[in-house]
Amino acid sequence: FFAPFTGHAMFTTKGNTEDVYGELCELLVAGGYYRAQIKGLTPFDKIAGGLAWGIQSSREAIDVDFVEDANIGQKIKIGENIEAALHNMKCPHPLAAHQIQGLDYPQLLPVLQWLMKVVETTREENRRSMQVYADLCFKRSFGKYPGYEEPKFAAPAIPTRVFKRQNAHERFQSEEDHVLSVLLEYGQKSQLLAEVGDEEDEDDWGANEKLLELEEAELDKLLARMGAYKASQKLAGKDVSAAMARDQKSIDRYSEIFRAKEELLRIEREREEEARNASLRLQTRIEDLKHEIEAQTRLLDQVQGEFDAVQQELASATKAMEKAERRNNKIVAEIERVGGSLDPKRQAALKTLEGLVRGNE
Repeated sequence: FFAPFTGHAMFTTKGNTEDVYGELCELLVAGGYYRAQIKGLTPFDKIAGGLAWGIQSSREAIDVDFVEDANIGQKIKIGENIEAALHNMKCPHPLAAHQIQGLDYPQLLPVLQWLMKVVETTREENRRSMQVYADLCFKRSFGKYPGYEEPKFAAPAIPTRVFKRQNAHERFQSEEDHVLSVLLEYGQKSQLLAEVGDEEDEDDWGANEKLLELEEAELDKLLARMGAYKASQKLAGKDVSAAMARDQKSIDRYSEIFRAKEELLRIEREREEEARNASLRLQTRIEDLKHEIEAQTRLLDQVQGEFDAVQQELASATKAMEKAERRNNKIVAEIERVGGSLDPKRQAALKTLEGLVRGNE
C-alpha cells in the first residue's frame, strides 16, 4: 500500500494537486512567463510552454511545435523533446515524458524551480555581458571627445632600491649569493630571516639557531659589499652632461618625431572640431528647412481651401447665369410671339421691355 518515498507523496488529493498547479503557475509568472496567466489555456499548454520557454531562456536548443487540442501522442512527443533538453542541461531532478503528458505536478515542481534559477542566472550573465559590451562601444565612440575622462587606475607597486653593491663588476660565487644580493638591494633581509624562522621546530632548536647564525653571517658579508643607495647617487651631473652630449643627435631626432606627432594630433583635433561644427551647422539647417517646409505646407493648404471656395462660388454663379439666360430667352421669345398681334403703341412698349431684358443679361 505504500510506495518508496521519492521526495513527495505518491498519491495526492485533488485539493493538493490544485495547490501545486497554482504554485507552478505563480512560479512561471514570477519568472517572466506571463502566458501562464491566460485562463483560456489548458494546464498542459501552460506547463509545457513554460518548460520550453525556460529552456530557451537558458540558451539551450529545443525543438517543440505546440499544437492546439493535441492528442496523447503529440503530447508525449513534446514531453520527449523537453526531457532531452533537460538531460542536456544536466537537470538534477529526473523527469520523464509521460510525467509531462500526465501533468504530474509534484514531479514537475522541483524541475521548474531549478529551471527558474537557471533562467535568472542566465539573465544576470547576459546583463553583465551587455554592460561590458556597452562600455566598450561607448569608449570606441566617445573616447576621443572632450569631456571624457579615462578611468583612473592605481599606480603599480614600484620596488624601491635600499642598498647598492659597491663592486658591481665582481661575479658571485654561487646563484644563492646572487639571489640574496638582489633581494637585499630591495630590503628583503627581514623577510628572508622571517621565512627561516617560520620553519623552525622546537625539537631542532639548536640546529636551526646555528643555521640562523650562518645565514646572518652570509647576509652580513653581502651587506658589507653594499653601500646605502640614494637617488642622488644614480648619475652625477657630469655623467648626465656627457651622456647628453653623446646622444645629442638621438635627442634631436626624437624631438623631431615628438613634434611631428604633436602636429598630427593637433591637425586631427582640428579636423574633428571642424567636422563636429559642420555637423551642427548641417543639423541646424535641416531643422530650419523643416520649419520652412511646414510653413509653406500650411500656406498651401490655406490657399487650396480658398481656391476650392472660389471654385464653388464660380460654379454656383455659372449655374445661376445659365438659368437666368434660359429664362430671358423664354421671355424674349414670348415677346416676339405676342408682339406681332398688338398695335404699334403696345409693340413699342414690348420693344422697350425686350431692351430691358437684354440689358439685364
